[in-house]
Amino acid sequence: MGSIPDSARGPARDLSGGLAVEEIGDRLFLVTDGDYQAMVADTGEGVVAFDAPWGAEYVAAIRRVSPGPVTHVAYSHSHYDHIGGAGHLGAAVMVAHRATAGILSRHADHRRPVPTMTFDRELTLDAGPHTIDLRYHGPNHQDGNIFIHLPQQRVLMLVDVVVLGWVPFHALGGASDVAWYLDAHDTALSYTFDTLVAGHLTRTGTQGDVQVQREYLDGVRRACTRARQSVNPGDLAAATGTEDKWRFASTYFDHLAVIAAGDVLPRWAGRLGGAAAFTHSHFLAMTIALAHEWASIPDNHPGGPTGSARTHSFRHERSGQTAAPGAVRLPGPRSRPPPPIFSCSAPARGGRPPLPNSGPLAHHHWPARCREPDHPRLPAGRQADGEQAGRKTALQMPLKGSLRQSQSSVLCSNNVHDLGGAMGIRTPDLLHAMNHSAAP
Repeated sequence: MGSIPDSARGPARDLSGGLAVEEIGDRLFLVTDGDYQAMVADTGEGVVAFDAPWGAEYVAAIRRVSPGPVTHVAYSHSHYDHIGGAGHLGAAVMVAHRATAGILSRHADHRRPVPTMTFDRELTLDAGPHTIDLRYHGPNHQDGNIFIHLPQQRVLMLVDVVVLGWVPFHALGGASDVAWYLDAHDTALSYTFDTLVAGHLTRTGTQGDVQVQREYLDGVRRACTRARQSVNPGDLAAATGTEDKWRFASTYFDHLAVIAAGDVLPRWAGRLGGAAAFTHSHFLAMTIALAHEWASIPDNHPGGPTGSARTHSFRHERSGQTAAPGAVRLPGPRSRPPPPIFSCSAPARGGRPPLPNSGPLAHHHWPARCREPDHPRLPAGRQADGEQAGRKTALQMPLKGSLRQSQSSVLCSNNVHDLGGAMGIRTPDLLHAMNHSAAP
């Protein structure tokens, strides 16, 4: 059950001289330590770095690719383990989604400089021979986690969503929104790419890896739905009593996870690495998400069926309409860029999925035109008043396009209404179970 399949092992890498560097496209390089992954693009006048999991050793690896300065760093999202080395790179421009800028401004961590160029929906960087498309399709692993696409090299970077050859990290990778995390797999598959850089573990991936993890997660979701339909909360209440509501809720969710894992784990232990380690946590996260987001109601809970259980479709409805960014041309090491402006009204280029104009994102305001601050190029280690002013301007702009409200905790208060709501059980049915069960 705990063996590691060959697909999870990846190629042997020589790390004796530092981080491994591998060209995965024309002047586009994977940098990895065998666990974390980042990318760098040589523009001919400098380097664009995509994430920064390391510090000085990352700088040394970049010097093996290009002697030019790191002019830009694109953040996939805000987590320290992926961008904690950004402060070592000396770049004047940090690019990220506006939600990421908001998170980092609150943390005020000098190791993760606050983004100086932000966007709400999409942004294209023309960087020498590279076209770099940055897109936000909604929260997944974290609010602000973006898709980074280089269509000419047919490379997609999507961090902390798909784990290549392995099951996801603990509790579905700590996804900030499980429904959108699931949907991110379909979004990834709608891109044109041959190589996927996922931010972690032993190798790069393909569309086939995304399809395999999607199949695994679909099995997890279906097994959790079946478990919810098979468990009578009244039976558990009779065993645990109801005075300690947290004990009752914990027993309920654990019981669902055990049942669901018994159905799925035997089929995946030999296909994906780490199944025995994290699968139980995936079922706990999924059962709670089903209760929070889809409110599946078991047909056999106390009080009888109230209608068919709702299940989640991975693919949200999306129209064929789309919006395309304007281009931001990256400057040379001594030039000053104009204020980048992007439009959200032009037709999109091919090779990228449409942004949603219907479904869960349709009711959110997407600004038609957004002006980004001006950012002078400075030598490494210097910071001018103009750059600080530009950074401040970016952060003062409202964080439009935030696509999720704050999730409540699993159980938000000690009353029956919230307990039943968190468990996805109607309040009258939960009262029935409590009132007709004996304390242990």
